[in-house]
Amino acid sequence: MVAVVGPVLARQGGYAFDTWTVEDGVCCGPVYPLIEVALKAREATIDIAQAAQFGSRIEVSVCDSFEEFLSELAERGAPVRHWVTHVLDAVRVS
Repeated sequence: MVAVVGPVLARQGGYAFDTWTVEDGVCCGPVYPLIEVALKAREATIDIAQAAQFGSRIEVSVCDSFEEFLSELAERGAPVRHWVTHVLDAVRVS
């Protein structure tokens, strides 16, 4: 399994990060009111995913920018058009 963790981005009502797996596609994360809380939640998600790597076939890719996340998804053949529109609309509203 491959997991890609996106960066924390401004969204309507606060900050959020998204994840992607082959099984689930792009999952939009919850919106946190404070960036510090979103960053801690992202770190916890990364820690859990990396801990799951040991003894299994999970590959975790952590992206620090929107562009890097898009690039990772494109490399993996993920359909992202709807998600990109959703994210860009949410960022414009903020």
